[in-house]
Amino acid sequence: LSTIYLCSYFAIIGCKQNEDRANHETSLPNYRESLSEAPQIIACDHNLRILLEGDIDQLYASLQSSQEGSWIEQARYIIRRLPDQGETPIPKTKSAFQDERLFSEVKHGTKNYSSVTFFHQKSGLLIHRMLCDHPGSLHTSARDYNASSRSPSLLVVPFESTLDILDNQQMVKGEGECAVVISIEQEIQTHWAKICHLYDPDGGKFPDVIGVIEQLDQEAAASLK
Repeated sequence: LSTIYLCSYFAIIGCKQNEDRANHETSLPNYRESLSEAPQIIACDHNLRILLEGDIDQLYASLQSSQEGSWIEQARYIIRRLPDQGETPIPKTKSAFQDERLFSEVKHGTKNYSSVTFFHQKSGLLIHRMLCDHPGSLHTSARDYNASSRSPSLLVVPFESTLDILDNQQMVKGEGECAVVISIEQEIQTHWAKICHLYDPDGGKFPDVIGVIEQLDQEAAASLK
């Protein structure tokens, strides 16, 4: 498939002290018009991997372990971008998988949505970071299909709004940026709290939780160079 280079501009939401953050420019390399049908693979270690299938509008993640020469699914997740009010279906998403990072974007009218999905080796977290250049227009839901059979491993992290939970589905609405974090080995609430305290003395409270996600993103990208 032919590739093109795109630059996406995202307005990062302001902090509680009403300080305006500068527009954040993110370069998304080697975009392709569509993903191949085969899932994208992130290797966690020689016995554990994550399969990604989909894009910013609907992403499936499957955690698999190697057992006697076969890959067995241990957990499955789905992350959806929910349509904003008045949104018309369905523009084509553009996605690329490069250096074990999945980039995806879609444009609805004047609104640009973008995501990057990556594995942060040090923390053992799969992170799905989502942005929109129109604050208040990003709505997200995520579901852990195995939550009832083990400790919860998925958490939607809102930056300004409130997390709503219905059964095992988590939702945030009215954001400009948010993240979904998945712990591959530990209960997510306790593990995420430890990670936040490690990267931010205030424990990842808004607006510093944005900085925590940015640090994890930068570290994961740097480790691949």
